[in-house]
Amino acid sequence: MELRPDRVLLWLFDVERDREACEALANELHPGERKRAAAFLRPVDRWAFVLGRGTLRRLLARCEPLVGPVGALAEGRWGKPTVPIPPESPPGIQFNISHSGGRVLLAATWGTAVGVDVEVPRPGVEI
Repeated sequence: MELRPDRVLLWLFDVERDREACEALANELHPGERKRAAAFLRPVDRWAFVLGRGTLRRLLARCEPLVGPVGALAEGRWGKPTVPIPPESPPGIQFNISHSGGRVLLAATWGTAVGVDVEVPRPGVEI
């Protein structure tokens, strides 16, 4: 896996299909993330958060020589997770996570802002 400015890597997960991974990833979350996960009322939303953040942490661990060790993630505008870096540093790894209805979408690239959104269709909602 190589992160480059001209490439966006995408991963799509399903909470039910990836349930074993969810349980393993729960132990890898930062304490603040575990607290945030526990605040979700619906189990499917809780597991989607765990799956997204846990997978992100594994991705960041693979990139550690480039980004350094990652403890608590910072949160940008609207709660988007970011790796804390000094303001004068050039952009490094960029990522975004979205989850809806038990689906989790994770995107990652290098040096360029990236955003994703996943929405499971709901009956009676026209798009």
